[in-house]
Amino acid sequence: MTQPWTLAVDLGGTKVDAALVRNGAVNSRSRSRQPTGASATSDQLAASVVAAVTAALAELPVGDTLDSVGVATAGPITIATGSTSPVNLPAWRDFGVRSLVARAVHEVHPGVPVHFGLDGTAITVAEHRYGAGAGIPNLMCIVVSTGIGGGILVDGQLLHGSTGNAGHLGQTYVSGFELPGRPSTAVTFGPRAVTVEEVAAGPGSLAWARQQGWMGDDGLALAADYAAGNAVAIAAVRRSAAAVGQAIAGAAALLNLDAVLVGGGFSRVTPQYTRLVQETVDAHPLPFVRATRVLPSVLGDDGPLLGAAALRHYSGAAAHQL
Repeated sequence: MTQPWTLAVDLGGTKVDAALVRNGAVNSRSRSRQPTGASATSDQLAASVVAAVTAALAELPVGDTLDSVGVATAGPITIATGSTSPVNLPAWRDFGVRSLVARAVHEVHPGVPVHFGLDGTAITVAEHRYGAGAGIPNLMCIVVSTGIGGGILVDGQLLHGSTGNAGHLGQTYVSGFELPGRPSTAVTFGPRAVTVEEVAAGPGSLAWARQQGWMGDDGLALAADYAAGNAVAIAAVRRSAAAVGQAIAGAAALLNLDAVLVGGGFSRVTPQYTRLVQETVDAHPLPFVRATRVLPSVLGDDGPLLGAAALRHYSGAAAHQL
């Protein structure tokens, strides 16, 4: 008998991806991508999600079956209700994305369970099952992209937290950085405390570089200028890596991690990125923090979809399904 497929959905700040997944592999023919973005309305976001889901399902091979759906989304989320309030998608606040996906799927595949979780959790699941995190019991995986998110495994157990947001590293505070054009939002933490996402994610890094006189258009241009030795591009990338390293060191001090895997589009701005992050972790005064290895993730763009598909195997996500 042919093994059933899982539909995987990954919702982020600039796009939503959907694809069929089986045996730890993404069916590339089924992969569908639709735009999201900070300027999108709620109706536009919903239409993109439904379009991606519908297109992916249309590629289910004749005679094959679908037995589950996994939805991973940028957060914060509320796992019990299947709702999301992505920082970079302001039109959605407590939006029921799990129900939206379920309605689209159940029109053609009634009764298929829909599992739901944070995108950082899904990536951690994927790397632990199929990637560079295999066999590592105390693990954090983070994505540095339009935003910064993550997930955590401690003593081999995936952490969800009370609302499903464990691992939200991008919303932790770092110090010693200023934001272009506005004061820190973290007033209670002092005038120089900001979130790691504000400092180190792609948009913040590009904004800072432009404030220093850089004239490039996007992350690809910044990567090219970094490779060419442009001083501002180099400083922008090092600034991002330092903020990420500072946040990782704090997490490692709290959780005694073995390794942190770093992925996402902005982390690929240079092959040296994880080494630069490691340099900041190595500056921590405690030996057990310095022992934390910072490594690149290996699953690339397939990681979020593989993780979304695998959410069914983890109790926190499996307990919250339709």
